[in-house]
Amino acid sequence: MSPGALRDPQQRYVRHSMLLLFALSILATTTAAILHAFEPNATIVNRVVPALMAVTLSVVMLRYWLEPSSLQSSVWLGWSIAVAGLAAPAWGALWTALTSTQRLIEILPPITAGLLPLLLVPVVIARPRHAWWATACAWLAIAAPVLFYLASHPEQLWTPRGLDLAIAFGPISMFVPFLIPLLRGIERRIEVLQEDGERLQALADRDALLGIYNRRAGERFLATLLANRPTAHTGILVLFDIDHFKSINDRFGHPAGDHVLVECARRCALLLDSEDVLARWGGEEFLVISPTGQRSGALIAERLCTALRASPIHPVGIVTASFGVTCLGPNDTPGQALQRADNALYQAKAGGRDRVVVAPVD
Repeated sequence: MSPGALRDPQQRYVRHSMLLLFALSILATTTAAILHAFEPNATIVNRVVPALMAVTLSVVMLRYWLEPSSLQSSVWLGWSIAVAGLAAPAWGALWTALTSTQRLIEILPPITAGLLPLLLVPVVIARPRHAWWATACAWLAIAAPVLFYLASHPEQLWTPRGLDLAIAFGPISMFVPFLIPLLRGIERRIEVLQEDGERLQALADRDALLGIYNRRAGERFLATLLANRPTAHTGILVLFDIDHFKSINDRFGHPAGDHVLVECARRCALLLDSEDVLARWGGEEFLVISPTGQRSGALIAERLCTALRASPIHPVGIVTASFGVTCLGPNDTPGQALQRADNALYQAKAGGRDRVVVAPVD
């Protein structure tokens, strides 16, 4: 068991952010559809495209809501719909301006507000190379035709609307791709900080001598297991203590005692599953947390007990341990489960040591 078994907060944040982005996009297109519906001289393109975008974006959002794994494909599909939704009225107005006496600055819908967010989406969600291509394609599809038209019609360019279009579609839009290396640099820095934090957390969770988890980590894993498991009797707790460890230190010295601890931890770790947690609970006391109820706690403890006494540890000889075992009850707190295991461990010591005692769940 590891902290990764819990739901990733970053994934939740991304999901909520994407759903909010879809909702805002749907709100914007719906608002545009309503305004164009009441516009006296609205074109067919202006009436149909926003409404069609609102419907298609709603379908894409519903798909992502039902299938969270479709994040990338849903976002790119929604982005493509948005690009087409802005390009269609831009090209429609451009065609009308080229084939009639109407001026582009008067018939072009207010699409400038949507272009900047549209260009920012690939910068945020895509890898640098893909982001460059996506922003370039969107800019060429929407902004470039308008800029070329204004460049060839200076009388329209030097109007307030023409200048607004030239600035929004030109310098401001072209500024967006230069954010890509900046954002990637920030992301890399954050990743480095996260990796450093994980390394420090790993060091803080490990016993310096034995390399296994320490008591603080064991307490956290136990609390997490109790908080995130079903109400059935799932999970096993094993508490064991090396027998007569004080006499080992007194007779052979503390370096020999440390060697015994290291060897005992190594033997136990080899017998446990990857999802099990082995922690140093005290000086010569160890804790095993097994999140599965498919195996017998007594069987796990008997295997560990046998492994410890299987061969001598130089220079001490045969080393044994006493084991207290309990299952995790549906209403257990960490303190209650540990108390039962500790009581069973005490009974194992009182019964002659080198044995396993199982405490029943109330």
